[in-house]
Amino acid sequence: MKYPRSWPIPAAFSLALLALMAVAALALWTQQRAAEAARWREHTLQVRVEVAAMQSALNLGARSVRGFLITGRDDGLAAYRQAREALPAARERLQSLTADNAMQQQRLRELRPLLQERLQAGADLVDLAARQGLQAARDAFVAGDVEAHAGMVSALLEAMDAEELRLLAIREADARREARNATAAMVAGLLLALALVAWAGGALQRSLGQLRRHVCQRDEAHAQRERALVALESAQARLREAHDAQQARAAHLKELNQALWGWLGGDGAAGPAGAARLDDPARLAALERTGLIDSAAEAGFDRFTQLASRALGAPVSLISLVNEREQFFKSATGLSEPWAGARRTPLSHSFCQHVVTSGAPLVVEDAREHPLVRDNRAVEELGVSAYLGVPLATADGHVLGSFCVIDSRPRRWSEDERALLEHIAHSVLAGIAVRAQQRELEHRVAQRVAEVGMLAVAVENSLSAFCIFDGGLRFTYANRAYCRLWGYAGMRELMASTPAEHAQDPMQPRRLMAELHARGSCEVEFTARRRDGSTFEVLMHAYLSVDGGGREVFAASAIDVTGRRRAEQAVRDSLAEKEVLLREVHHRVKNNLQMVGSLLRLQRRQQRCHDAALDAVLADTENRVQAMALVHQQLYQHPSLSLLDFARYLRGVVSQLVAGSGGSRPPRADFALEPMLLGVDGAIPLALIATELVSNALKHALAEGPGGVLQVALRPEGDGRIVLEVADDGPGLPSGFDPRQAPGLGLQLVRTLAEQLQGEARFDGAGPGTRCTVRAAVAWQPVARAELDAA
Repeated sequence: MKYPRSWPIPAAFSLALLALMAVAALALWTQQRAAEAARWREHTLQVRVEVAAMQSALNLGARSVRGFLITGRDDGLAAYRQAREALPAARERLQSLTADNAMQQQRLRELRPLLQERLQAGADLVDLAARQGLQAARDAFVAGDVEAHAGMVSALLEAMDAEELRLLAIREADARREARNATAAMVAGLLLALALVAWAGGALQRSLGQLRRHVCQRDEAHAQRERALVALESAQARLREAHDAQQARAAHLKELNQALWGWLGGDGAAGPAGAARLDDPARLAALERTGLIDSAAEAGFDRFTQLASRALGAPVSLISLVNEREQFFKSATGLSEPWAGARRTPLSHSFCQHVVTSGAPLVVEDAREHPLVRDNRAVEELGVSAYLGVPLATADGHVLGSFCVIDSRPRRWSEDERALLEHIAHSVLAGIAVRAQQRELEHRVAQRVAEVGMLAVAVENSLSAFCIFDGGLRFTYANRAYCRLWGYAGMRELMASTPAEHAQDPMQPRRLMAELHARGSCEVEFTARRRDGSTFEVLMHAYLSVDGGGREVFAASAIDVTGRRRAEQAVRDSLAEKEVLLREVHHRVKNNLQMVGSLLRLQRRQQRCHDAALDAVLADTENRVQAMALVHQQLYQHPSLSLLDFARYLRGVVSQLVAGSGGSRPPRADFALEPMLLGVDGAIPLALIATELVSNALKHALAEGPGGVLQVALRPEGDGRIVLEVADDGPGLPSGFDPRQAPGLGLQLVRTLAEQLQGEARFDGAGPGTRCTVRAAVAWQPVARAELDAA
């Protein structure tokens, strides 16, 4: 052999190449395993989503049937029909997704008849309600074993969900182990390749006789080393990707939990846990709302503790709920007696209380050395050495307790074990949310059933008559008051009759139905006929509705108004009689006043040429009597007999006084009158005031020359008063004249009547002209448009 020491060079290169190829193959295999793990995670998510969707559809269908049985409304069955259509397809998808899992296929085969039975039970209840009525369907529902059947279906679905979680946990553990082994193998291969390259470099250095070839070989070895470094970096990058994939598992499970919370009606995630006292009222209230304290053990929660115990290799796993006095174990796997039977311990034996008060996970590797729990009595009496617990927090951040695993020997908990426990805790929280919502739903259903029962009792014992009949004019229900009012002994006798027999006019029910079809509800009065043929007047309020089968029904409540109608007729007759009497009184008062006025007029004619002062007194008295006569005349002409259109009255009385003032050119009367209605108590004093003011203006201000203007105004004020103004364009009041000290009867009468009306009269006579303003507290009403048009 020419170069006895050169033979390791090609062998070293071959071994290094083989090592690199092995590393590359191992890297590809690791990548494939990572992709396979991602596919398994996606597969598990799909299966769990289908299981949760099937459970949600079952619950919605059950609630829909219950709502239908409670309310009798058919529109609530939409969810049941959707569930009936969606469940077979969901089961087929699950069967396709779990085709390679014999256990899951067996569960699906067991689930198929249960689903068919449950859907058929709902359909039978709906059909029974349509055939025999809602009460028969409710009795059948109560007598059936719907809850037990639902529990079997839920148990199978929960078993499938738990099986998928178990398989996912096993595959994730295998993937982590294979990733660690592959990483170690790749590092070993790279180290071997580097060692071989180094060996080849040494051989090249020892082969001084073949320098050129050795240099070339050394360059080649250097290139191989560079390629190995690149491969190492690539492997490191793949390792980082694998680590990122491991970190992404938490995000996948979180998304799954969000989807579950979304289906369950929550906001999609639990709120952040925070530190809280054990006796925090809000936290204790949240714990009480779950209904888990002192509740019986449930297989659904036991599966979570069993899964955690198997996956983490811990002998004990607990779902612990902590109140201010003790901790209660909703589920306990591996716990020894007597604690397993009692399912609770005092706080002196509780590690979980520290998870609640801190709101954060508690990791204890050796309880005998941990400063927080080394004095806890659970260390000696329960044999607790290692503890790993994570908080169970609600959506609003209240920590209910802890989901934990316990080991009887000191143990170092890894981050992967903690992450796995947190992932299972998300599912525990979803189970708690489902339980809380189910309890709330049961409570609401019980409330609604109680309300419906009370309503039925109230309707049955109501003093008002109530009945229901269908479109064929057949009674379906009538309460006791209806039977009594129409003279029937009970519901059985009433069913033999029709609504047409209960009215004097047999077409009355048909007209009622037509009006209900047009308006939806109505209120009518008609003459009803009793069973013995006697009649009475009834007021009925009816409305159109739809029963559970979508058929039209007509509900009506009725009261006997015979006595009220008789009383109303008696009142109308009495009012008509009193109106005639009052109208006659006003007419006679007007006639008497006109007779007095005529007597005064005759007296004036006899005295005119003898005594001018007496003639003026008689003229004023005549005007006052005529003013009151005109009030009574317009009162008995008004429909109300107690109200007076005062603007119309002022226009008439002023025109009458102006026309009677004499002269070739009487003054012009200008009116600014707002229409208003006054009562008798206010109208007569104001009429006398207006008569006095207009008479004084005609006598003293407008009598000296021809023409002149007399202004009369009437308007309301914002403080509940009215204003009457009389003005003229005469010379005004004499200098030094004080109306309050005037001896004349007219001005004294104006002041007295104004004070009687809780008002005042003010005079402005500085000239030109005189203005008197009277403000009085007189109640008034606006004049209707029809009265204005008639006027």
